Amino acid sequence: PDFLRLEGWRKSGSGDFARTVFEVVAHHRPTRGVRRHTVGDVNAALDRLGAARGADEKAAVMRALLDATDATQMFWITQVILKDVKIGYGEMAILRHYHQDAVDLYNLCCDLRRVCETLAVEGERLKRQDLEPGSLVKAMMASRVHSCAAALDAMRNKRFVIESKFDGERIQVHREGPDAFRYFTRNNNDFGPRGYDVLDRLFKARLRAPRCVLDGELVIWNKRDRTYAEFGYL
Repeated sequence: PDFLRLEGWRKSGSGDFARTVFEVVAHHRPTRGVRRHTVGDVNAALDRLGAARGADEKAAVMRALLDATDATQMFWITQVILKDVKIGYGEMAILRHYHQDAVDLYNLCCDLRRVCETLAVEGERLKRQDLEPGSLVKAMMASRVHSCAAALDAMRNKRFVIESKFDGERIQVHREGPDAFRYFTRNNNDFGPRGYDVLDRLFKARLRAPRCVLDGELVIWNKRDRTYAEFGYL
């Protein structure tokens, strides 16, 4: 019956797989009180799970993990494995609690591993680092306001610029050397495989700086109609 419930999790219970795992595991394990695993233990087990080849090897890792957790812990481990952990708490708030310089470094490199390894000691301040081509920097996004009145209030008695909203692709271009270009989205995905290297010739011809980072909106200019093309043409 437990297997059938797990297999048919979409139809039974809440339709939430992790919640179904909790309800099934609770029949065999306590719902709380088991504290034999540390966060490091769980992390090491998940590394072994990621490296496991066959189903038997993965099942052995999962069985050892299950035997050292209670039902509540297994609920969260399932969410982690599925990459479906929603706690309603933004990463910036967590980084601010981790280290006073964590947000600054993360905005510079967009690399959580580098943040954790560089700022491993709470009291040690970050030595400000310059932006390096090839190392992602977090895209600067516009601040959001929720009414025209709020926008007018933000501009009152200040100098400001109004510009057109281009319907394109937010992109970073990193020139790491004379012939080395990389293209990244605002969500830190590598755009190279999508064919944007067709722009390498343009940047080689127009850019004088041998190493630099460009952050902007990629759009297509229609020569015939003398206007920017629609987003789909990208």
